[in-house]
Amino acid sequence: MPASFKQEHDHVAAQPGGAQLEQLAGQGGVCITPHAIAIDRARAAVAEVNARLAAMKSRGELRELNASFKAPRANDPSLPYAEFFDAKRAALLAVLAKQVNSQRRRRTSCSFD
Repeated sequence: MPASFKQEHDHVAAQPGGAQLEQLAGQGGVCITPHAIAIDRARAAVAEVNARLAAMKSRGELRELNASFKAPRANDPSLPYAEFFDAKRAALLAVLAKQVNSQRRRRTSCSFD
């Protein structure tokens, strides 16, 4: 049986030269997030959005979202619900990322906790 996309892409490798970039940034007093931490944060953000959506679904709070699907579907009857839902999920990830980034910008140190 072929591996799923998730299984094949579970590990996101750092780009060549990433360690050198981190070292140069540190020498120059510039804070950048190490690759492994950035990947962990991205996975945590996706898990958070998925958990929020699951909670909304269990409380029946997706009715409004589902109703908002009707207009785009009327304009494009071939639009799959999954594609529409994934776009909404991506929008939630973007909002969450902005919130987290604004909180991190308030810090003055280069800690990555």
